[in-house]
Amino acid sequence: MIAPAANDRRFSDSDWELPAFNMLAQAFLLRQQWWKSATSDVRGVARPHAAVPQFAIRQSLDVLAPSNFPLTNPEVLRKIIETGGGNFVAGLHNWLEDWKALVTGHRPDHNFVVGKNVAVTKGKVVYRNELIERNQYSPTTATVRPEPILIVPAWIMKYYILDLSPRNAGSFPGRERLYGLHISCRNPTPDHRDFGLEDYRRLGVEAAIEAIGRIVPGQPIHATGYCLGERCCRSRPALLGKEKPDRLRSVTLLAGQTDFTEAWRTHAVHE
Repeated sequence: MIAPAANDRRFSDSDWELPAFNMLAQAFLLRQQWWKSATSDVRGVARPHAAVPQFAIRQSLDVLAPSNFPLTNPEVLRKIIETGGGNFVAGLHNWLEDWKALVTGHRPDHNFVVGKNVAVTKGKVVYRNELIERNQYSPTTATVRPEPILIVPAWIMKYYILDLSPRNAGSFPGRERLYGLHISCRNPTPDHRDFGLEDYRRLGVEAAIEAIGRIVPGQPIHATGYCLGERCCRSRPALLGKEKPDRLRSVTLLAGQTDFTEAWRTHAVHE
C-alpha cells in the first residue's frame, strides 16, 4: 500500500479507504511515484535541470487526481447527500461573486475591513519618506519593555500576515507587549521602476532605524524581518555591527531564504 506524502492531505479522509475509492487513490499515488522515480537522479542531468520536468509532470498529474472530480471523490459525494446538492449551489454562488468582482473590478470585502477586523492594532504614523511609512503601535499594557522592536514585513500583504485581529494568533503586534514600530512600504508606481535593493535598505530599514533612535535614544533595537522584509532586514546588521555595534540587540528572520545555491528546492513542494 502506497502512503501519500506527509504534506498531501487529499486522501486523508476515512472515506478514501472504502472499496473503489481506495483503488483510485492507490492507482494515482502509484503513477505519481513512478514518474517521480523516472525523473529523479537521471545520469548526466543536473538537479536544477531535472527539477523542471519533475515540476511539470507533478502539476499535470495533480490536475488528474481523483480528488478533483465529484464522481471520484467520496467526500464530495457524501456532501451532496448531506446537503441535497446544496454544496454545488453554494459553490456556484461563490463563483458568480468572484466573476462579478473580476469583471467590475469591485469586490465587497465585507469580511475584511481595515481598522475593523484587520490591521486593528492602535498606533500612529511617526515617520514617512518617499518609500516607507513607519507606524508606532500604542502600548496595550501599563508597562512595556524599554527596548523597541522594529517589524519589517513583506512588501506584499504587509498588514494581512502580521496585523490580523487580536483574536488571531498571527496578529504579531497585537500579541507582543513591546514598544513596537512597523515599516510599511508604499505601493510602487512607474516613478519607482529604478528603485533597487539598495534603496529599500537605505530608505527602508536604515531610515527606520535612524528614526527610532530619535524617538527612543540610547535603546538597542530588536529587528524582525518577514519574507521580502527579511531580505531587506538582513542587509543592514552586518554594516551596523561595524559602524554602530550597540544599535541592534537582536535580529529575527522569518519565512525567508538565505542560501540561494539550491533555490530550485523551494519548488519541490512534495519533497
